[in-house]
Amino acid sequence: MDRISATIAGNCKETMILGVTAMSSKLILQMLRAGAADVTGSFNHLHTTAELEFNMLIDIYQRLAEADDGILSAFEGFHVFSIAVYSISRRHSDHHLRRCIDILTATSQRFSGVRSLRNALYRFIDLATDDRTNADLKILQLDHELQQLGVTVPAKNLNHMRSILIQLAEDQQSITGGRGRRETMPSI
Repeated sequence: MDRISATIAGNCKETMILGVTAMSSKLILQMLRAGAADVTGSFNHLHTTAELEFNMLIDIYQRLAEADDGILSAFEGFHVFSIAVYSISRRHSDHHLRRCIDILTATSQRFSGVRSLRNALYRFIDLATDDRTNADLKILQLDHELQQLGVTVPAKNLNHMRSILIQLAEDQQSITGGRGRRETMPSI
């Protein structure tokens, strides 16, 4: 009876840790999205906290995905997708993205919607690592490819993906010395 109580208490503790970590990382993601246009740098400390929280959550999700009885839900797959999109904006290592993709792959075996998100993430990674400096073209290509895949990415994630493509194109533009400068329509 004591072993059963200890097992239940251990499972309850793990579930509580997962819940708190997941909620914390979701809150941090929301704060970072809200401060995406922060030019003062006041969100820099939050990025450090985010990386720690996200790594801890990815570790937990990866352990669950690899466990025989570990079952991740579509909701957790969506959360991993959001973390992966954020990771691309911060230019995290390929290893970090690979872990996210592995979790999405494991989750997609049960949920086709997560498979679609994983495929959308692959396309987004391709566009984000493309050296072209035309952000408008990248955004049009993203929208076109998502439409071809039949994927509906939630608006907050899609807008975040678009803003990342714009930022990466601007960064690439500054590296190449302004060649291919993004042109705007003149005001009339």
